[in-house]
Amino acid sequence: MTYELPFIRLRFLTLFTLLLLSSAWALVAQTPKPPKDENFAPGTDISLGLMGQITLARNPAVFAAYPDWTVVSQKSQAQSPSAGALFTFHGAMKPYLGYNVNFSYTRFTQTDSEGSGYAPGQGAIPPPGPGGSFTAGALDTHLYELTLAYAFYGPRSKRFRSFGQLGGGGLFFEPINASFAHQQTRPAMVFGVGGEYDVSSHFSVRAEYRGLFYKMPDFAIDNGFPKQRLFTVTNMPAISLVYHFRSSSNNKPLPKNR
Repeated sequence: MTYELPFIRLRFLTLFTLLLLSSAWALVAQTPKPPKDENFAPGTDISLGLMGQITLARNPAVFAAYPDWTVVSQKSQAQSPSAGALFTFHGAMKPYLGYNVNFSYTRFTQTDSEGSGYAPGQGAIPPPGPGGSFTAGALDTHLYELTLAYAFYGPRSKRFRSFGQLGGGGLFFEPINASFAHQQTRPAMVFGVGGEYDVSSHFSVRAEYRGLFYKMPDFAIDNGFPKQRLFTVTNMPAISLVYHFRSSSNNKPLPKNR
């Protein structure tokens, strides 16, 4: 009996474990499935729209203090506001799982400058000649964007959907009528939010804000053009017309406005 007792306990524990597992499985099988999200239908769509390009100037300054002088140097990079076009291919498998392939084009003028100056301290005698230096240049360029982003839906209803995206890709800068400048590519991060409203079963209108974070180009110019590559954020609001590739099973009539 002394040697059989552990085996009896082991059999009892095994049977008890199997009973618990079978009971848990039965509870899981009887648990009702979550209700289907009637405001979401998986699918793909394409959109074409107009966008704006707004990039605020970057003007970092550096101060160097000496016993008799204070030297100030400043760099600046700016892009003129412009309009452009945006094409997006979008796919959604789940409300929280989708993707965007974005392609956009615009053209603008990039202005680069750098300067330095000094201020004498109290009682110091300024040296003869100019008190600083300044150089500047401007260049027209094409900008092509190709990015891939993770896309997801936010709050939504029968006709309206909010969404967001986050991803990355490349920006391709092509100088215009400037043989001394070179094409350059910059890696970029894309982020954005927006809303979309269905006007029919296949068409909708989309309004969105997108931002691009990247380092501005210097075009590898060697003729005295100021050289700097400053990080910046380009703001790209856009409004687009969207076409949805919906199958007959997902092609449900939209609710009528009251």
